[in-house]
Amino acid sequence: MKTRGLFGILVIVLAFGITVIGCNIDTNIDTNTDSNGIDPALNGDWIIESSNFERINSNGNLETFQNGYPMHKGTYTTSNGYITSQITSIYVSLTDQWYTRSEFEKYLKTLGNFTEEGVKAEVNSQFAAKTVAYAVSDDTWTLTLDNGDITIFIRK
Repeated sequence: MKTRGLFGILVIVLAFGITVIGCNIDTNIDTNTDSNGIDPALNGDWIIESSNFERINSNGNLETFQNGYPMHKGTYTTSNGYITSQITSIYVSLTDQWYTRSEFEKYLKTLGNFTEEGVKAEVNSQFAAKTVAYAVSDDTWTLTLDNGDITIFIRK
């Protein structure tokens, strides 16, 4: 009787242990990201107070504003403490419209202020994917560039 009771308790403990361990296995290597490669801690409105720059992150989509005016739309992903942002459209206040990469290139050519190389350089600069180290702690989002420069956002 005692052996059967101890065996029963052992089976229950073992079953509970397997259940707990099984529930805690994370199939994502990076525990800060969801299955789409997005860190949910980044969702929300973030500002750099000193420059009136705002960035809104929403499940992998981003929008940026300067002094309340739209600037960029794009996407982002996160992995192993790095965020990669990709601009997909730029807002030009002079024309009051959004431009994709190819549209922005055509727009710059119509201005006549750029050489062909200058247009390509500007477009590549604006639309290049940018990857930087990041960390989120409570209401602070810190970006650290390769050169050591740090940008700090505060949750709005």
